Amino acid sequence: MPTADVLLYTRTAGYRHASIPDGAAALAGLAAGRGLTAETTGDPAAFHGAGLDGRALVVLLSTTGTVLTPEGRTALEAY
Repeated sequence: MPTADVLLYTRTAGYRHASIPDGAAALAGLAAGRGLTAETTGDPAAFHGAGLDGRALVVLLSTTGTVLTPEGRTALEAY
């Protein structure tokens, strides 16, 4: 089980937006205001195994390029 309710996924495979840290902080604050915890990561392993189980929300935040592995895409589709 994940340790956070909300997954904020920020991986980029190209241009990296300077606003990503601020966006992640803002979304984590909104989540906290609703009693949810948030995890920010750019690690594609978050979409493998039980990485999405129990998540209330998954946000792809300013990602660029191909940021999911084929297995990760399958896991997100199943989510």
